[in-house]
Amino acid sequence: MSVLLSRQSLSAAVGFSVKAPFSLGFKLALDWREQQQRGELPPMKGDLYGFLRGQGFDYFEFSVGACQDASELPLLQREAAECRRAGLAAWLHPYLSPPHNPAFFGERAEALSALESVLAAAAEAAVHSGRPAGIVLHPAELSYGGRSEGLASLRHVLLGRSRLFFAAVEERLVRGRSPVRVVVEHQVPPAPGEPVIRIGDTYAELLQVVADVTLGLCWDTGHYLLSVQRRG
Repeated sequence: MSVLLSRQSLSAAVGFSVKAPFSLGFKLALDWREQQQRGELPPMKGDLYGFLRGQGFDYFEFSVGACQDASELPLLQREAAECRRAGLAAWLHPYLSPPHNPAFFGERAEALSALESVLAAAAEAAVHSGRPAGIVLHPAELSYGGRSEGLASLRHVLLGRSRLFFAAVEERLVRGRSPVRVVVEHQVPPAPGEPVIRIGDTYAELLQVVADVTLGLCWDTGHYLLSVQRRG
């Protein structure tokens, strides 16, 4: 079960006005309308974006890939314009699979091209939404199969690549005076026995990722609670 929490509902629960020092966003896939038509999402009457704005949300967050598929840009332009009409900002949440993932930054050209295509897409969203756009990015993630040796060394390498990746992000934002804000998300920690490394799945490691940059953080509370349970 999921709970849709707004500033209004939070204020009603605690009995006084809540002025949160953070932005609230609502996340769906970029093609959520098409998913709804296919019956993969429940129907909703009325204007979803207007409803969210009325509940105190600040932005709509779209799940995307590396933003290199030609079909994504028209959808992004359409939805960002709808966000503008409702007074919402448009944010992107890219899911970067290998070799576009920061785990391959500095090793594969695809990781750099993904970084640049995602930044360009967010800048396009800013134009069509009329507000600065945001991007929620994950640090490196890599499946290591069934091996058990050398994992500490591999994690150190992936942490270093994540730091280089976000340094490159910040350099491009500053150099281009971009209307884009990038935040680094607290990752979901692997389940016991799951053969994957996700850099930034503890609070301490996430701070190491951004130690040399001024980028913000996206604190995914669900991921954090799993981190407490699984990683202590």
